[in-house]
Amino acid sequence: MGWITIGVVFVCFIVAVIFAKLTVKKPTERQGPFAVVLFLCFFLLITLSNQYALPEIKIWKEQRNLESSLQDIAVYQLIAKSDPDTYKRITKEINKSLRNRESNEQIAVRIRRIINELVGKYLPRASDDAIFTYVSVMVQEISELTQLNPELAYEFLFPQKGGAVRQSFQLRPELQKADLDALAEVIRTGSTNPHIVKDFSEAKLLLEKVIADLYKVYGNDLALLQNPLAPGIYKKKYCNMTVALFKEIFKMPRPQSCLVLRYMFSNIKNDSV
Repeated sequence: MGWITIGVVFVCFIVAVIFAKLTVKKPTERQGPFAVVLFLCFFLLITLSNQYALPEIKIWKEQRNLESSLQDIAVYQLIAKSDPDTYKRITKEINKSLRNRESNEQIAVRIRRIINELVGKYLPRASDDAIFTYVSVMVQEISELTQLNPELAYEFLFPQKGGAVRQSFQLRPELQKADLDALAEVIRTGSTNPHIVKDFSEAKLLLEKVIADLYKVYGNDLALLQNPLAPGIYKKKYCNMTVALFKEIFKMPRPQSCLVLRYMFSNIKNDSV
């Protein structure tokens, strides 16, 4: 029995005693009726507490513990500081998951979906180092997941298509940490010192050249990149070509590769791809 339960029981007993004294006149002389009222009131209060108060207190405690754990992770510290509205959404999702009695994995899925939205918001304006590091980690994740199960890699790229964001739990812990650390830098640089590009004409030409080079390798299959959500898409081939695309971009000088990456993720953000 935890201290919270003990405290609730104690409060219920005190309230029952007060109620019994107010209800039964001369309780010292009428100990029998007093004991009956005391017992019935205490039993009713305990029943109501178990049904309503204790579950709410338990949810509150678990939510506080989860929020405290999040504050120990750099990316969540940055979200709380730079994007308080998004952080409030995260805490609301935690509360919703706890009320639905979902597992820690399901809670993590809810949080990750919200974080994925931040990628589209901050990645196009993050620093060159931040965007390059984040996409490099992402490519490692896609590669590993494709080897494990192409379905997982496809869900990683398109969680809205694949359903639950379960793929991240299949990755090595060190790669999961690298992902969060890289995302933290994306949010930090994108929110405190945004890199705004107004003219992507050079990026378009550079990307066209990369696509032309990949066409020599993949031929007409490269058309899959233009329609990734098509029914029955060959997911393994699509994921492998996505990795190949980013690796070709990485071969460019850093400023050019980051310009192309900004262009690509700006388009994703605006749903124009």
